[in-house]
Amino acid sequence: MTAWFALVVSVLSFLLSAYSLWVAQKKNRVHAWAEVEKTTTPRLYILTIKLRNPTQYVLKFAALSIPLERIPIDERQSFLLIKIDAFRDQTEDWAKENLDKVERGSKLDVAGEILPGETGSVKMLLIRGSLSAALAAKITVYYWSMGNIAQYKNQVVTATVPTSGLTFKIASA
Repeated sequence: MTAWFALVVSVLSFLLSAYSLWVAQKKNRVHAWAEVEKTTTPRLYILTIKLRNPTQYVLKFAALSIPLERIPIDERQSFLLIKIDAFRDQTEDWAKENLDKVERGSKLDVAGEILPGETGSVKMLLIRGSLSAALAAKITVYYWSMGNIAQYKNQVVTATVPTSGLTFKIASA
């Protein structure tokens, strides 16, 4: 009976140690998330990607990308990225007329440095195709971890675009 008790105690000790290790690793994991804001221009959203750096190394943003769904790219493509500088100092009317003419892509380079223990962010514009009904975009965030050996890493985040609040659902009886 004593042997069984010792076995149970050792198994519980092992499980507690494994759980403690898992919690410690999760606490030191880099975390990325997306925030999306509406603009006055239809189909155009401001995308803010934030990256929390709990590590002891500097992180550097490298790029953001969105998967392409159709080649060639047409108006049914859910989302594309646009550099935020494309609309700087432009009027709203100019933006509406030139939305499909500015440089856009599925992967764009970004820059920014995040010091240890801080949260950094980058901004992009998110454009939805005129024939798309998508409400969320999967965005891959690429960054460098500048440890003893620099490592190129990525994380996938989901950006949900704000809606007008009206949703329609057709149900069959």
